[in-house]
This record gives sequence, structure tokens and C-alpha cells, in this order.
Amino acid sequence: MALVPKIVAQSILLALSNRTVDNDDVLRSQQTWFSYAFVHLMAVLRLFTGNLRERGHMGRHTGYWWQQYHGAAEPTGVCVDGLWDDVGYESSEYGFLLRRFTCLLCCKKKKGFPKRLILVRHGESEGNIDPLLYGRVPDNAIHLTELGYEQAIAVGESIRQIVGKETMRFIVSPYVRTIETFCGIRKAWGIQGKVIPWTEEPRIREQDFGNFQEPMKMRECKAQRRRFGCFFYRFPSGESPADVYDRVSSFLESLYRMFDKSSEENYVLVTHGVAIRVILMRYFKYRISDFERLENFRNGEFVVLEFNEYEGKFMLKTIVSNDVHIHQDGINILSYITVSLLIPIIGRLMPVKLSGKDLCKRGTPAGDIPIPEALGIVSGIIYILALILTVLTVVDNLDVKRMMTWGIVSILSMILLGFIDDLSDLRWRHKLLFPPLASLPLLINYAGLTTVVLPKPMRFLFMKDKILYTLLNPIVPISDGGDIAELGLFYYLYMGMMAVFCTNAINIYAGVNGLEAGQSFVIGAAVVVQNVWQILLRHDNENFHYLSLMFMTPYLATTLGLLKHNWYPSRVFVGDTFCYYAGMTFAVCGILGHFSKTLLLFFLPQVLNFLYSIPQLLKIVPCPRHRLPKFNAKTGLLEPSTITPESTRSNYTIINLFLVMFGPMKENHLVFALLAFQVLCCILAFFIRYGISGYLYDFVQ
Repeated sequence: MALVPKIVAQSILLALSNRTVDNDDVLRSQQTWFSYAFVHLMAVLRLFTGNLRERGHMGRHTGYWWQQYHGAAEPTGVCVDGLWDDVGYESSEYGFLLRRFTCLLCCKKKKGFPKRLILVRHGESEGNIDPLLYGRVPDNAIHLTELGYEQAIAVGESIRQIVGKETMRFIVSPYVRTIETFCGIRKAWGIQGKVIPWTEEPRIREQDFGNFQEPMKMRECKAQRRRFGCFFYRFPSGESPADVYDRVSSFLESLYRMFDKSSEENYVLVTHGVAIRVILMRYFKYRISDFERLENFRNGEFVVLEFNEYEGKFMLKTIVSNDVHIHQDGINILSYITVSLLIPIIGRLMPVKLSGKDLCKRGTPAGDIPIPEALGIVSGIIYILALILTVLTVVDNLDVKRMMTWGIVSILSMILLGFIDDLSDLRWRHKLLFPPLASLPLLINYAGLTTVVLPKPMRFLFMKDKILYTLLNPIVPISDGGDIAELGLFYYLYMGMMAVFCTNAINIYAGVNGLEAGQSFVIGAAVVVQNVWQILLRHDNENFHYLSLMFMTPYLATTLGLLKHNWYPSRVFVGDTFCYYAGMTFAVCGILGHFSKTLLLFFLPQVLNFLYSIPQLLKIVPCPRHRLPKFNAKTGLLEPSTITPESTRSNYTIINLFLVMFGPMKENHLVFALLAFQVLCCILAFFIRYGISGYLYDFVQ
């Protein structure tokens, strides 16, 4: 009965509203006024007699109406627009006033709605840097890194700029990293931050992945999750996002009741990636397929939902990223300029012992000009200085500094050993010892996973009931399904062998102007594309790809400065120094960036050249000291060289093979052809990585 006066008043005001909006000369008849009033009255009566509710909550038709009068658990805000769709009234000129009158007369004013609801993901945690930590420390006890705390402070400054002097309330997940993030955020308010009200809320905690997360079991679980479906897959002794959805739904109902009881103008939820996705899914009614396409917010990112009084609900306003990394652009540009300027100066100062003649121009005046060798030492030293400057000025995280430091030590070791080789011309059997020794600092301090996922066509060979499983499992633990193997020390051996291959593969695929630096530049550019693409996809190893970029971008800058002087006709030679540290740089990026298999795909020409050269490397076929192409002074073209002066068989290198297949050509044309082949192989590598590999593995990102 209490509603009758409101409905009567609504009808009277409706009639008056028609007289207000029409001009005097086009006033509608009294019958029309009462007709519209009757339609509006019937719509309101339908709402309160339950006809609309019987249609299954009808999305926007429920929410605020039922929350006010029926206590329904669909708190999605004021949703009167759909009501007028039902009675055919939305498109009329009276729709606006009727919606306003409905909110004023038929509904109690929502006295507790805040201006904003802000969802914050915690800063970078120790677990984001070292996934193995989850196997030793409970998820709820993991702390922020130094970078994570700085991200939290940056979030606080950003939020303060948004809310100004308005009141706030924080609701925080009880995990250590979220509480530490909250403490960093409130520093933006100084002393006043200590009196900002806040509460712990267990229902917005992280998805439970189990008590202690053993790396091998977690990889197996994640592989199963991809096959099962992300939203409904429940981790053993843990939760699924569907479970998180249930507790978040309960929390949102409590949150709406909290709005009624408090007067804060802004609510800030400091929580986790999955929880934020579920909250947005729950509020905006995303489908499960939409949820699975969404990616977690990055550490230190937050989303702002602003309350729209006209719509009567929260609207997505903006997503804010707080990236505290300083760009390396300035360091890279400075490195390129320095290398470009220093190489001619150092080249003139080089002793005669460190100079040689261009064998691919023998018999011409250019072939008699001494050319400085080992100028890779200049680009190498500038590259090391650029990395050190990056560590000192760009990197804030101690773990990243530590990993970069050991990577720098490995690269520096190869620079020194390569320069020794240029000075003393060591034997090949001695050169093979350099990369393992140089990579030792990196391998000793490697703290990543040592498990590998086996290709699907091979898994049946390693299943529990197969003989290979019985033979290998005591040495290399294999999952029952034969899809995951824990290599342990063998993984370190694999990484050491990869370092040996990368350094020597570039060294034996060389001999014409610009090829060493050119192929390295192409591979480096492919590595950068791979890193950037994985970062854009927000891959699980996103931080490691950032780390790889920090190594690779100054490398490209210094290599480009060297290539400027090494390009045909070459004015300097790069020497073994460049080949060694270039290969070690790629090995460091592949190891620290966790993409060693993809890196080997970029090395496809070098792999083919190595395989093609094996008969000569193993002395099965005579192997001369130099296997460079032979220059024909009469034609000015390069021709394939032979294994012996009397033989007609060409040396077993890709360079000579190109000349056999396509005929003699000029040196600059040969270099263009070889680098074009390198580019095509890198494109093929991306096709294999993101196309064909989907048939070999359960999940490819």
C-alpha cells in the first residue's frame, strides 16, 4: 500500500511532463496525456507484480529495482532502460523524463554509491621473477620485489591524481604481496594515508593453485587446463576460476551492502589478476569465452570504474599502467654513435700484426691494401659498457640485476677469449673450450625450470608402460603421460652445448664482407620481434622477454655501428672477437629469456651450414685452412673454392653451395643473397613457432 501514493504521484507528474516538453501550439489532447500515464502506470504495476521477474531476471531489467524492493542478488545498478523497451516507450520523446521520474519516485535514492570503484593488481612479486619459489614458499607469504614496491608507489600517485581530496576506502586481499602493495599505495597520501580506512577481504584472494606448487606438476596441470578449459579446470587441492567466481559473487553482494552503510566516495580493491578478471566478468556479465580470451592485468596496473548517475551503474572508465622502467633508447643511440666514431680511429691505431688482406679481392689493388682486423673488440667493449649502464640506470630489481650481471660476465669472457684468439690464432680444439668456460657463471646462477615438454608425436614412446620410460625414468623423471620430462643436470648440459654451437656457428659461416655482422643483425632483429610479440601476448615468461630485450637492443645498436664499416667494400674486419661474443649474446638471451628452441630456429642457416660442413670438420673430407670462395680477377666474380687445388669438389659451406647453385656472382650480390636467405629462414622460424608447433604441443602462445 505504501507504493500507491508514489505511483499516483508518478502518473500526475507524467501528465505534467507532457505539457512541459510540448510547445503551446502543439499541446496534446488530455486523452493522450492519460493514455501515456496509463501505459506508464501499467509498466510500473507489471514490475511490482513480478511479470518482468518471471522472464528470468532479464539482465538489465533486474538489479537495482529488485535490490531495492525484493532483495534480489543481482546488484548491477539502476537498469530502468529495459523497462521502457518492454512497453514500447523507449523511442518516444517522453522517454527521458519518464526515466528520470521513475528513478526519483519509484526508487529510493541509492545513498551509498561511490563515485569510483578502482581495481588494482599487486606489484611485481618474488614469484613473478622466480616461479620455483612457489614450490618452497606458500603463495600467500610471497613478498613484493623492489620493483613491485616502486610500482605500488606509482599506483598510489596515479590514484591520488584521479581522486584528489575525495574520501577513500581500501579493501585488500590478505596475501602479503597485496598488503605490501596497499602500504606502498597509501604512501602517496603521506601521514594522512595511515588513517585511510581499509579492511582485509579473503574472498578476493588469489586463485588457489594448491599448497606448494611443484614446477613439474604445475606444468602438467597447466597443459591439462589448456585441454580442459581455463574457467572450469580445478587445480588439485586448489580452485578453478569458477570457484573464484562464486566467492567473488558473494563479495559483491556484501560490497553493495557496504555502499549503503558508508559514505566514502572511492573504493579501491587491491587484489590479484584472476580476481580482477572475475570481478569484471561478474559485473559486466561477460561470457565464459570472453573470460578465457582476457589476459591478466600486469603488475601495478589498475582499472577505474566510474558510477554513471544517469545509467545508474558503474562504467569502465580507463585502464592505467604504471611502468617504472626507463627506456633504453638513449643508451642505444649513444652506443651506435660511439661505435661508428671509434672504429675508424681505433683502426688507424691498430698494429700491423692485427691487419690482413681481403682474400676475396686477391689480384686487385683492393686486395693489396692492409685492413685492420679484430675491430669487433671496439663494438664488444661499447656493448659491455652499454649493458653496465643499463644495469645501473634502468634496472631496479635486484634479481634482474643479478641475472644481467652474470650474463655480462659470460659475454665479457667471450670478448676477451676471442681477442686472444685474434692475437695468437688458437687451434680449433682449444676454441671449443672457450664457450663452456665463459657460460659457467651464467649456468651456475641459472634458477629457472629444467623441465621440457615433449612433442605429442613422441609421447607414446615415453608413457609409463613403455620400455623407454622404464630405462630413462630413474635418470630423467618423466610424467606418466610421457609429456613432461625433468632433465635436471642434463638441461644445464644442453644450455652449455647451445652456447658452444652459437659462438662457433657464426664463426664458421663467414668470410665475405658484412656476412658475420649482417647475419647477427638479422638474427638479433628476429629475437627482438619474438620478445616484443610475447610481451604483447602477455606470456607467462613476459619478464624474461623484457630481460632478453635489455641485452638485445644495445647489441643491435653496436652491431649496426660495426656493420657500417664492415659492409662491402669492407674497411675493417670484425675478427673472431665479434663472432664469439655475438654467439654468446644470443645464448644468454635464449637461456635467460627461456626461448632456446625458438632461438635455434632463427639459426637455421647456421645449423644447415654446420651439418653440411661436418664431413670436413671431422676430417672425413680434406679441409683447407680457409674455405672462402675463390675470386676470379678476370671476371671480378666469386667462384666456389675446392677442397684441394686438384679437386673439382667445392668446400662444404653454404656460401660455396650458393655459388654452385646460382653461379659465380659479385661479392656484394652474394652477401645480399645470403642475408636474404637468413631473413627467409627467420620468417620460416616464426611460421614453425606459431603455426606448425600447434600440431606438436598442446598449447602454443
